[in-house]
Amino acid sequence: MTPESPRYVVRKQRVDIQQLQHGMQRVPQVLAKLGFKDLRPGQDKVISCIMAGQDTLGILPTSTGKTACFVVPTLALGWRTIVFSPLISLIRDQQQSLAAKGVRVGAMTSHVSDSLNMEYMRQWMRGDLDMLYIAPERLRKDEFLEAMRKMPPDLVAVDETHCLSGWSDTFRSAYCIIGDFITELNPKVVAAFTATCPPQVERDVRRVLCIENAVKAIHYPRRTNLDLRSSPWVDTVSMLTMLNRAEASSSDGTSIIYCATKKRVEETASALESLLGRPTVFYHGGMTKSARSFVQDQFMQGDARVLVATNAFGMGVDKATVRLVMHRDIAGSMEAQFQEDGRGGRDGKYTLCHTFFDSSSVRTHRFLIGLSCPTFAEVQLIYKALRTHASSSGVINMTHEEIAKKAGLEAPRMSAILQVLAGSQVIERSKATEKLYALKVLNQVEDRRLTEIMDVVRSFGIPGDDGYWDIPLHTLVDEIGCSDNTMRTRLNAFAKAGVMGVVAPERTSPVKLIGDIRQVDGERVDMLRQIAETKLAGSIQYADKVPDAEKHAYMEAHMGINAT
Repeated sequence: MTPESPRYVVRKQRVDIQQLQHGMQRVPQVLAKLGFKDLRPGQDKVISCIMAGQDTLGILPTSTGKTACFVVPTLALGWRTIVFSPLISLIRDQQQSLAAKGVRVGAMTSHVSDSLNMEYMRQWMRGDLDMLYIAPERLRKDEFLEAMRKMPPDLVAVDETHCLSGWSDTFRSAYCIIGDFITELNPKVVAAFTATCPPQVERDVRRVLCIENAVKAIHYPRRTNLDLRSSPWVDTVSMLTMLNRAEASSSDGTSIIYCATKKRVEETASALESLLGRPTVFYHGGMTKSARSFVQDQFMQGDARVLVATNAFGMGVDKATVRLVMHRDIAGSMEAQFQEDGRGGRDGKYTLCHTFFDSSSVRTHRFLIGLSCPTFAEVQLIYKALRTHASSSGVINMTHEEIAKKAGLEAPRMSAILQVLAGSQVIERSKATEKLYALKVLNQVEDRRLTEIMDVVRSFGIPGDDGYWDIPLHTLVDEIGCSDNTMRTRLNAFAKAGVMGVVAPERTSPVKLIGDIRQVDGERVDMLRQIAETKLAGSIQYADKVPDAEKHAYMEAHMGINAT
């Protein structure tokens, strides 16, 4: 596929009035099942468009019920719906909420066992599910695609679809595949939902989802209960003052503090824990799956009143009583600012959304842009290195560090560059086989951590004839409750001390060339960095220059909406 040959084929539209009438007759019954009396403002237009068979781009603010916009048509028309959703926390929250209302819903994620994922797929094949939540990466599983071909969905819904624009090129290239999936299976309707849809985002969504002709249904009342403010960063004590005020004003209120990096999250949580004199939970992508689930459950159930998190915790998480949203670091874009502030006041009550301006957070975001937005010249260098070292079948078995070294680039830049190549169908990335550590005690010592590790090894590992036990790293970290890096550090320390024999797995993920560099839109690659810089400039202006009284209008202008 070359740039001259369009990859995404625009879908044709056909209005089905009879289908719409049939669906509308069943809406009251469906609403009763879901526990609602009536549709909320804005939902009626979106739902009518979908049930009439029209592809739809639904733009509604947080807390206005975007989920119901694809659940109601699904149940009213007896459809089967695939929902693409970006975050495990969001998928879990929505699955639990819908299941509690009697909706037959499944969720295939990396968070659960392979056996449970297979059971959900069997349920889909049997017709026992109304809805199935997946992440875009599921489209790289051959067995999933084969099941979809045998039992295709009626409706494909893409939730938080602004992520497609922000992530598809350099972070999660699987978003690029959704359009291929839609083209092949041709569902009755494709619907995309977001609270943030600036013009560039809308162009990307329409192109990649093949819905250039989709109806744009927008409903945007201003959330005046959110008190948007900012001030220069002083110290952690100023955060504590706001937390105390929020807790004093609401007996059941909770607070979320957003930080730009995992390191800042942990530092902030530790500092607040010392000042508050009680445990402060935190959430970021570097934690184990079980640890993230535990923290999310604590916060959602009200057992933890303060949560410090990266933006890995946010989109679609529906907790009504968040009374304070603080940004320790400025957001990387106004879309991110809008999404994170949108966690607050979902019950319509007053909520303070305060952003601290700090020059160090600006430097952090510029560093992250450098890592996540490569130049086309850098992409070309990596492609050349891959071609040079590919086998006759096009496979490259090298670590990211080795590939980067051959190309003369820094290893941290590799992830985004490979995403560009994968999204353009130049390479195919295969996960390596199960990464097994081989472990053996060489010198028994009194150490709680060693005992803890070997207890897990003997319970879940596979013994070998040489005295070593084979065990996946993820089993160790899940059972013990630490991060991958922490476990690797412990194992390396025991090996260095001569306490344990440790044979680490190969750190390669095979890459296969399946296309050539001409498939990459070099102009777009170079444009992405400029877009990211422009978005960051908007956030800097918001936090440092825009008066508090004008923040709502400023934010809405950046979102491309006219709120009422």
